[in-house]
Amino acid sequence: MAQYNYDNKFKKHIFVTFIYTFLALLVIFFEIMLAMLVLCPNESINMYEYLGLEKAKLGALEIKYNKTNSATDLYNLIIEAEKQENYKKTDKYVDIMLKRDDFFAFAKALDDYALSITDKDKLYLVASLESYLYSLKVTSCYKKNIEQSLEMASSCFEKNSLSIFYFSRFVDLIKADNNLSSDEKISWLKKAGSFIVNSKTILTHIDELYKNNYPTDIENAKLLILEQLWHLKGIERILLQAQNVDLTEIDAQLNQLAEIISKKLA
Repeated sequence: MAQYNYDNKFKKHIFVTFIYTFLALLVIFFEIMLAMLVLCPNESINMYEYLGLEKAKLGALEIKYNKTNSATDLYNLIIEAEKQENYKKTDKYVDIMLKRDDFFAFAKALDDYALSITDKDKLYLVASLESYLYSLKVTSCYKKNIEQSLEMASSCFEKNSLSIFYFSRFVDLIKADNNLSSDEKISWLKKAGSFIVNSKTILTHIDELYKNNYPTDIENAKLLILEQLWHLKGIERILLQAQNVDLTEIDAQLNQLAEIISKKLA
């Protein structure tokens, strides 16, 4: 009986020792990780990514940005926050980026680089950094309030530009939203088409943008313009389809643009 008690106490002692040793090693491990983050942040971030520690990676990127205040580090932080669907941090750091004194210089350098490495048939998909950041704000807002997200997305039409990247993001979010029924999606797309911006509906804005930017010499027009017009008409088609109208004319316009674009890419 005495031997039995001795064995139990010995096993308990071993177990407690193991736990304390494990906790001590865990503290040492985190201290080493913290030291690495301070001394070699890039290696730490790569290690977190390799280990699949996404939250740790995001935290490391935050620490690195707060240390350097670099536009590049802030951009990488925004990309990672969006990738992890951390909308609160995405919103926070997008606002910081847009208010930076060096934002437009950084954006121009990034935009020029993006265009230089993009295939010709994908140029229309390349948004400016500014448009991309606003599209992230549209996404963050969408998760909280679809109505406000539509209002934010529609603001791109105030710029009277063919680049409607963040309105496109809103349309994509509606189409991909598994929480909405088919009827609800149609209802939101119908509402988007008739949404008023500067006394005009979005469908009116799209139609005017198309007509005002349609080249007089369509065969010799720049490829990027043609691709943007094709994308613009594609968005218009989605909105018109939700209103259950005849799509014959718009399909003909899309086919014409597609044929001319195909010739230029051949």
